[in-house]
Amino acid sequence: MALGATALVLALKTESTAELDSAHVYLGEQVNIMNESLNEQQKDINRLPPSDCKALLQAGNVESGIYYLLKDGRIFKVYCDMVTSGGGWTVFQRRCDGTQDFSLGWNEYRRGFGKKEGEFWMGLDDLHSLLSNGRFQLRIDMTACNNQSFFAEYRSFNVLGSSTNYQLQIGDFEGSPGLRNYMKYVNGRPFSTIDRDNDDSSTTNCAKRHGAWWYWRCGNAFLNGGYSCSSPNWWNGSGFISVRFSEMKFRPY
Repeated sequence: MALGATALVLALKTESTAELDSAHVYLGEQVNIMNESLNEQQKDINRLPPSDCKALLQAGNVESGIYYLLKDGRIFKVYCDMVTSGGGWTVFQRRCDGTQDFSLGWNEYRRGFGKKEGEFWMGLDDLHSLLSNGRFQLRIDMTACNNQSFFAEYRSFNVLGSSTNYQLQIGDFEGSPGLRNYMKYVNGRPFSTIDRDNDDSSTTNCAKRHGAWWYWRCGNAFLNGGYSCSSPNWWNGSGFISVRFSEMKFRPY
C-alpha cells in the first residue's frame, strides 16, 4: 500500500508540474502576443502625422507641398514650405496670380477658400486651432511688381478665437532693409471683412477699401485686397509697395 501511495503522489506531482509548465508556456505566448501588439500600436502611433510642418521637416520631409497634420484630434490638410529661411513653415495665405477672389465675407474667411497649391486662405478657425498650445513665429514673403522681394518676420504670433473676432497677436519685428513694420499698428486688433466691420474707423469699413484684414484705422499693410500692380499693399515709408506675390506662414520655435 505504501508503494502504491508513493507512486500516486509522484504521478500527481508529475501531472501538476506538467500543468504548470504548460501554463508557463501559455503565459509566455500571451506576453509575446501582447508585446507584438504593443509594438504594432507604437508603429501606428509613430506613423501618425505631427502637429506642425517643422516636425515633418525634422522627420526627413524636405519637399515643399501638401501634407497632413494632426492636432487636438483633428486632421488638417496644409501646405508646408520646407525651403524658405530654414523651412518648416505652415502656409496660411498665398497670392500669386489673381485667379482666386479674395473679396469674400466673414464666413468664407472663417472656413477658408482657394487651392493650397495656388492661391488660398487657410481659414481663421483652422489657423486659430493650429496656433493653440505652442509658441510660433510669423513670416511674410512678398514680391513687388518690379520683382523686388521683401520679407517680414515676427518673433511671436497668435490668432485668438472667434469670441475675440480672431484678434491678432505679434511680437518683435525683423524684415528686409527699408521695409517698415506697419503691422505693429494692428497688433491686438480683430479681423474685418467686407460684411463684418471690426475696425476703429468711424467713417468707413476698411475691409471694403483694402480687403479682409486686421485693422485699426485702415493702416498701411494689407495683403488680401485687390490684385493688381496699382493696388496698394504695404507702405515702405516713401510709398506703397504693390505686391504680385505674397505668402504668410508660421512655424514653432
